[in-house]
Amino acid sequence: AQESAYPDWADKSGAMGVGVNSTLGGVTGINVRPYVTPIFGFSLTLGFGSLSAQDEDVGTTSESNITSIGLGAYGTYKLVDWQRGHVGGLVGLDVVSRGEKVVTAGLTDTDESALDVLAGLGLQGEYFPTQYLSLFASCGLRLDFLSEDATTGSGAAETNIETTGLSIDLGSDLLGAAGFTVWFK
Repeated sequence: AQESAYPDWADKSGAMGVGVNSTLGGVTGINVRPYVTPIFGFSLTLGFGSLSAQDEDVGTTSESNITSIGLGAYGTYKLVDWQRGHVGGLVGLDVVSRGEKVVTAGLTDTDESALDVLAGLGLQGEYFPTQYLSLFASCGLRLDFLSEDATTGSGAAETNIETTGLSIDLGSDLLGAAGFTVWFK
């Protein structure tokens, strides 16, 4: 069958999509995707993670708690489109807050937190196997602005370490992301 025989499932102007996404900045979670015009859309991704671990050695117990909350906001501009998909430019921003606390009985408490702001620029390809479902993948570059505050030790031995800087991930890493969206009109 020829492409023209298919309905235009890729035109999602006025539609709202809900799905799962991983952004170029690393936020993985639930996303909401409205299209403002036939060629311009937004994506908002909210992610949350929590991990607890306990390590027992001879006479010593260590417990770790790690939490992460992230928000990614991206815009998509269709560069090439057809009835079942499109390839578009992608630009966005991710904000990720991470906290880690390690408690070792009788020895040391470590409390570290970090806030990352990441800017992403790339391409996104999207395919519509049905009118109400799309699968997509993205690749691109990211710029990582890092801010970290850490407190190590307890009592009189407590020290504060503050680290700020700029980390640019442009060279050897090809950053990729993928997801799916269920569309409502």
